[in-house]
Amino acid sequence: MVDWGGPFADCQADHFPDIPPSALCLSQGTLALDLLLLQEGSAYLTRQLAGPGLAQGRLHEVVDAPVMERWAYAVYPPKTAQLPGLREMLAEGAGAAPG
Repeated sequence: MVDWGGPFADCQADHFPDIPPSALCLSQGTLALDLLLLQEGSAYLTRQLAGPGLAQGRLHEVVDAPVMERWAYAVYPPKTAQLPGLREMLAEGAGAAPG
């Protein structure tokens, strides 16, 4: 299991009440991805993280699995010189599929 935080864990428990907690809990999606690529298993990963593995056929999406969304927040100083690039990055992320 990837530790995406308390609200995600609650949502996952609601969707899968009969599945006991995982014996292994990782705090970073990249570690979970590395482990999945080394041995069998499953995890909820972001589309950005899973995308290359899906495209290469090394990962397979469970199409009927419940979609669990997470919120992300961006904070920055109002007069930052990087504001145009930051806005572009945020717009690209907003167009990404949840996950």
